[in-house]
Amino acid sequence: MPRGSSMTKIDLEKERRWAKLILASQDMLQVCELIERIPPDRSDKDLALDSIGIVTAYCRPFKRKKAKHPAVGEPLLGVLDPGELELHEHVVRMRDKYIVHSDFVDERVQVKIVGHALWVRPGVNPEDASADNRGLSFDHVQQATSHVLARDEFPRILAMATKLREAIKERGRQLDNAILSARHAAGYEGWFRLGNTHSSATGTTR
Repeated sequence: MPRGSSMTKIDLEKERRWAKLILASQDMLQVCELIERIPPDRSDKDLALDSIGIVTAYCRPFKRKKAKHPAVGEPLLGVLDPGELELHEHVVRMRDKYIVHSDFVDERVQVKIVGHALWVRPGVNPEDASADNRGLSFDHVQQATSHVLARDEFPRILAMATKLREAIKERGRQLDNAILSARHAAGYEGWFRLGNTHSSATGTTR
């Protein structure tokens, strides 16, 4: 909590930028940890489930809340080479179309008729049944195609997340000293919430 001096020199907007970088760094760390924990003999079905968490965490720093402001990770994409940028765009599209939203694209839903039978309303003679009292019922199977990460894309995304996390942390280091100096001058000790001068906080560091 602050002690004594004025807090007019605290730049809350700069603090919020740093907070977003910290969250983005944690997202990239989560991507790395999720991929590193995948055993070599992972089944295709389990890899498909792994894809959901990895793609979701990876894409968080690159999604805009307001169209006119770039997402926190967008200015740092320059650390990726052309092949990595292509994979980055693929992962973001996968997130948007198949994971966060279930877009009806690419004729992804298929249905197969496997049998049918005549039905007649109870109490009605089948020979005398009108069209309203009889019809066909169908047995069918259905499937929806999902796009998931290919097995050889996991190590590439791990390398990308590692590079991006280092770039994110470096950008954060350009802000942290000025922010901490202002807080220290304002009398803050221990935990405090970035972008908020009204409360203290507790938390963990990653």
